[in-house]
Amino acid sequence: MRHVILIPGLGKNHNERIFLWLRPLWRLYGIHLHVFELHWEDGRDFAGKYRKLKQLAARLPQPLGVIGASAGASAAVDLLAQEPKLVNGVVTVCGLLDLGFLDPPVMRRRSPAFLEALTLADKYLRTDKKLAAKMLTIRPLADGVVDPGVATTPGATDVIVKTRGHAISIAYILTFKIGLIKRFLTEQAA
Repeated sequence: MRHVILIPGLGKNHNERIFLWLRPLWRLYGIHLHVFELHWEDGRDFAGKYRKLKQLAARLPQPLGVIGASAGASAAVDLLAQEPKLVNGVVTVCGLLDLGFLDPPVMRRRSPAFLEALTLADKYLRTDKKLAAKMLTIRPLADGVVDPGVATTPGATDVIVKTRGHAISIAYILTFKIGLIKRFLTEQAA
């Protein structure tokens, strides 16, 4: 696995620059990390964002892995479900995978694109039982944003890390679990 796309979650105060410090670290593992910021809260629909994500995936060499952090997990699942020839495996990091956990009217106001992406991901995971087998879900012991119980799905390889908190768990996983992520994505590409 030489190329991996990282899709961050919600947050108006972060952008690709926050994740740039990860690139040299991931290169030590032989992985080119491509950060794809969806700008979840810009008011635009998910279809246009997804189109750009798919274009990036199509330009990158295969095999290709995708990591979805927090809300980014839904877009990663959507890409895996719709483009199985482009994506070999998905890793979700503190990712919300259950539509029932959200208050749809609140999320529709905050990020209609995320609500659309999660609705699709939830549907794919319920209807395609083989999809989860291509997924690694990594979640903390406790998370004040995404309940760890909805950060996995039946059939996925699931890992719980001994951290607490949302942002700190994402940072820990993306820094100290690169070997685990690489092994999983390499196995999926074989």
